[in-house]
Amino acid sequence: MHTALAFALTGSGRLLEAHPATVRAVELYEDVATRDPAAHTAGLATALDNLCAASNHLDRLREAVEAGGRAVDVRRRLASADPGTHRAPLATALTNYAAVLRQSGRDIEALRAHTESIELVTRLVEERPGAYEQTLGLQFLGLGVTLLAALREPAALAATHAAVLLLERGTGSGSPVREGPLSTALTNLARLLLTQSQGLRAGTDWRERALEASARAVEINRRRVKANPFALAEDFAQSLRIHAEALTAAGRAAAARTALDEADLHSFGTRPASRPAHVPDVPYDPHEASDVMDAVELSVFRYTARVDVARYGNHLLPRLYRALPRGGEPADIPLLEEVAAVQRGLALHDPDPSSRAGHTFLLASTLLSISDELWRAGRRPEALEAMERAVEAHRRLASMNPGRYRKGLVGMLRMLAVRQKTAGRHRDARASRREARRHRWPFGGNAG
Repeated sequence: MHTALAFALTGSGRLLEAHPATVRAVELYEDVATRDPAAHTAGLATALDNLCAASNHLDRLREAVEAGGRAVDVRRRLASADPGTHRAPLATALTNYAAVLRQSGRDIEALRAHTESIELVTRLVEERPGAYEQTLGLQFLGLGVTLLAALREPAALAATHAAVLLLERGTGSGSPVREGPLSTALTNLARLLLTQSQGLRAGTDWRERALEASARAVEINRRRVKANPFALAEDFAQSLRIHAEALTAAGRAAAARTALDEADLHSFGTRPASRPAHVPDVPYDPHEASDVMDAVELSVFRYTARVDVARYGNHLLPRLYRALPRGGEPADIPLLEEVAAVQRGLALHDPDPSSRAGHTFLLASTLLSISDELWRAGRRPEALEAMERAVEAHRRLASMNPGRYRKGLVGMLRMLAVRQKTAGRHRDARASRREARRHRWPFGGNAG
């Protein structure tokens, strides 16, 4: 009853009256959840979500943060018991919590919560294609802005590109509501492409991409502004200004002037300032901040490299290398496999042939490391399979440049033969030795 009352009061704008009703709903759910957790814990989590939002509406940030944190804790317990049902609500609770943390100036905690939410929704998108793309797109849209503010240009561009790709999947109906975030993402993408540093522009088609993105944003906003001129005119004007910049960069000065003239016709001046959305008054350790931003970037590039490995794989690899264990720590075989998957993608799709050879060589080295770790762990069949994949990579290298890579192939085949023999696969070992002799002949006789 109190939940319904709070909802009705909030909907009618009576926020001061809605807040006590929301608090009372939490208290009641706490009582019944104690007596019957299975039936009422999810209701308690929802009540806490509502209290977080209600407190935030009234600028009671301390209460909002407390309620948001409790909601995350409850959702996390539910998700650990039933991931299929409760991971999506946990991701939403984390997003809400990140928002109020950021408004309270607790940027590092906010980024941690946001990153965890993105990782959860990314897994949901992989498991249920079509169900969560819009949610993940909105997550990346907001994250792109945060990364740009932190001067992490490549990751900001990647996050915004991911937002465009995800949001455009949900706009087939042409709904203005669905197209709004997409137009914002397109405008942001064009702006990032136009303002990125010279080093990031080198060798890219940034002018064409910026022009295409800004033109699509203008097209969408032109439709939207007809439906609601007063509310959406400034969005339309802003997209026209960015499009004018893209046209200028492409050398189309006359078309740029036309776009600016149209923007002036639809602009009503700056919007009235709202209450501050961020109070940056919480001290934090710069090293901790850097670590958190690195984790955010890793999440962004993990997703974008899966979508477009040729564009983003080279951004992801160094971050994966930094995440590998150091100094005698136990090997992280799944992480090594992830490194190998990116190297394999770059070896296949990098437009530069010399780079493809380099990625193939690195792939062979990573696969050998995986094989060594598996062998030491006593997982011999998996170790042999990884080494066979390393040998296959060396075969590709030898076919590209026999003089440079054939000797490495011979060494790998001999190593494979030793391990095959140790594992009792004598026939395979003999075949590997014969192949090694065939490849060794051009530079040392028929020994071995």
